[in-house]
Amino acid sequence: MQIKKVMLIWGTAGGGHRSGMQAIHDALKEIDPSVEIIDIDAYSRPWSFFPLTLVPRAYDVIVAWIPWAWQILFRLSNSQRGLRATELMTGWLFSPVFEKPLRDFQPDVVVCVIHSISGGLKRALKIVGQNPPIGMVVQDIVSLHQVWLVPEAAWFAMPTQEACQVALDNDFPSDKLRLVGMPLRKMFWAPAPDRATLRRQLGLPEDGLVTLIIGGPGLHRLEAIVDSLLEADLPGHIAVVAVSDDQARQRLMLKVSGRSFSVAGRVDNMSDWMWASDLLIAKAGPNVIYEAMRCRLPMILADAIPGQETGNLGFAEQNGVGVVATQPARIADTARRILIEPGVADGMKSAMQKICHVDAAREIARIILTE
Repeated sequence: MQIKKVMLIWGTAGGGHRSGMQAIHDALKEIDPSVEIIDIDAYSRPWSFFPLTLVPRAYDVIVAWIPWAWQILFRLSNSQRGLRATELMTGWLFSPVFEKPLRDFQPDVVVCVIHSISGGLKRALKIVGQNPPIGMVVQDIVSLHQVWLVPEAAWFAMPTQEACQVALDNDFPSDKLRLVGMPLRKMFWAPAPDRATLRRQLGLPEDGLVTLIIGGPGLHRLEAIVDSLLEADLPGHIAVVAVSDDQARQRLMLKVSGRSFSVAGRVDNMSDWMWASDLLIAKAGPNVIYEAMRCRLPMILADAIPGQETGNLGFAEQNGVGVVATQPARIADTARRILIEPGVADGMKSAMQKICHVDAAREIARIILTE
């Protein structure tokens, strides 16, 4: 069957699902400009409704303020019994989200870039009387949650061998697994740009070292981390991005009078910031890890969402692409070592080159259009 209509299902809970969806959308259009695509955000209008529209904000609050609660939920649901309960619940909640677009669009294939919605999708397909193949684009690189492993799916695009092994350990058929890597947003596909030009455009010093910190709800103790870096007299410029709270940005700027420092809110050119920097400090989100690897940017992983991202810490250290440091003082010491000691950063960059696969989004697009 020639694929001409693709339904992409994602959700705004966290930033990774949006990134994955956009990467696949752009890759599909690059390979076949004639393909029709509909993007369904399962948690936002016009597709979704109350109380599902509260999920993105609730997710941010939980991971920022009560991460232990998320860890408990992750563990309780990460089992065959939890999977059945999740599918039962989502069957009733999410089915109305998908019924109308399925009827109106009649996709040739449905691709999920988010878990926890399979029950609703399957129920909606049954109600509307359609049976397109379902593909799952897995976003967990180590701690693969079992809700990804939908038996009815035709194929699974897997980001890492570690994720594949979790699926195999749960007796999932290997012939459905496609090891392709993590889909990167289009801004990360191009070769490395000229760093001096980038720095001028971003308002960064053209010479010297730049340490990039990505804030956000999952990175706790941001201000304490900045304090430690300043106390350690870290060489070069410090740039903090993705700080959405105006008061937090003002507090940060008050700390750094006379220092080479900048702070910004949400940015839509993260690749420019990464290519322009020498070190990254961030939480262990899978997309951030792979985007940093693409830019050959040594990283310190300072936090992780319990359960969901805990395995990513070991992934980074075992593969030599990053260092885990969660205490502000240790973060500062580690940052100085990476920036100053000969060979440390080069070793990480070499390891990154072996792991990161730039064309993962295109490979997933080809799977969508041919399988």
